[in-house]
Amino acid sequence: PSCNKKVTGSGESWTCDNCNKTFPKCEKRYVARMALCDNSGTHYVQVFNDQAKKILKKSANEVNELMETDEKAFEQVFKDAIFKEYKFLVRAKRDEYNGQTRAKSVVLRLGEVDREAECEYLLGQIEEYRTKAKE
Repeated sequence: PSCNKKVTGSGESWTCDNCNKTFPKCEKRYVARMALCDNSGTHYVQVFNDQAKKILKKSANEVNELMETDEKAFEQVFKDAIFKEYKFLVRAKRDEYNGQTRAKSVVLRLGEVDREAECEYLLGQIEEYRTKAKE
């Protein structure tokens, strides 16, 4: 469905829970839990379809097909995704579940790390700091 909502399988067709329309097939989408790691530790985040496709380099339909036909290739998709560097924009908010408060983090955007641009930005920040310190 164009609304990207959850569909329910019913025999040979799929029904959208939101708009109540029936479709002959569905497009699988990612809703994944991933661990982001750096030198400060590990943080678990939820990653949705667009960002997960960038990390795994395959659509959910392609990964599902591999899961059903080629177990080694399926596992390789995930092995190829580990220890890669990305720049993440993450939204974190407090969530209460069963009377306990916890942080829920969702990846909103990710991109490749541009080391040259990062260095230029940091050098600019250092220069700005030095200029303010002299005043």
